[in-house]
Amino acid sequence: MTQPLYIGITGHRDPRTQAVAGLRLAVENFYRRLAQDGGFNLTLVSGLAEGADRLAAQVFIETRRKMAATNGGFTVYCPLSNRNISLTDSG
Repeated sequence: MTQPLYIGITGHRDPRTQAVAGLRLAVENFYRRLAQDGGFNLTLVSGLAEGADRLAAQVFIETRRKMAATNGGFTVYCPLSNRNISLTDSG
């Protein structure tokens, strides 16, 4: 049985362009380790602010899709005021 784990992310609104690829990889690896090695059912709680919040949510959704065959669960919660923000799999 997997344990629930709630994650909140904070960061800069405008990460440096040259840092984004490395940040995406680091965040994906973090989620994967928690879901696979840690056996956690992950839930991301995000305000979906521009920058780090949205990057973390986007990578979370992409990682969830890549790991669909694993036992780790993924859920994203965000405020109703941001319901129109599109987060899609860019891969």
